[in-house]
Amino acid sequence: MSITSQDLLYQVKISGKIPELLQSILQRQVLEETARELQIEISAEELQAGADRFRSINQLSTIAATQQWLADRLLTIDDFENLVMSNVLVEKVAQHLFAHKVAPYFHQHLLDYTSAIISEIVLTDKTLALELFYAIQEGDMSFADVARTYGQSLEIQRQYGYLGAVSRQHMSPEISAAVFAAAPPQLLKPIEVNKKVHLIFVEEANLPQLSAELHSQIMMQLFQEWLQDKIAIHSLKTVAKFELFEHLN
Repeated sequence: MSITSQDLLYQVKISGKIPELLQSILQRQVLEETARELQIEISAEELQAGADRFRSINQLSTIAATQQWLADRLLTIDDFENLVMSNVLVEKVAQHLFAHKVAPYFHQHLLDYTSAIISEIVLTDKTLALELFYAIQEGDMSFADVARTYGQSLEIQRQYGYLGAVSRQHMSPEISAAVFAAAPPQLLKPIEVNKKVHLIFVEEANLPQLSAELHSQIMMQLFQEWLQDKIAIHSLKTVAKFELFEHLN
């Protein structure tokens, strides 16, 4: 048996992969077009560094491993170089367009990057929650004792209610307001949200820092949002052309 290029294209079509492939093609075209407009070039050193990062991420520690990885995917060395070049191009275009916008964005969305280290027990009985709150306050029980007995899951019981660092954006408005008004370490009075009662111990509130990791994360977020907008503009024309092509064939 043999597989033709027509077989391959038909299989891609019936497997529903064409929209995904069109998105990938448009992404590459928008990226390359933008790089040309911005006159962005990639040096040999940047390409080598990109290749090293790619091999490290994909655990390709030897030449033989890299060659096997390419062979498994029917890729050539030239394909590998183009793949790495695209990855480096993403970084350079994102850096050019959005590096200077990261700090303003960070300060405008400061609350989204605020977090607190908390322990929490979720109950359904407000009266019980108040009793446990006062028992902890008076030293009759510890928060860990309460979590071991009343924790809503086995995992919570084993971790004594400890949740670690929780982002403010992942908290309900009621809980967020109470947690970030606290003076850690502090046990909060029970908070009722959607018929559930939260007993929370705030260990520490973390003010956000614009670390190198967060800077890169925000930059790539802004880049991806921009890229999706660009793709949306081009995709209508592309889909129209693609449908015309199918009709003619």
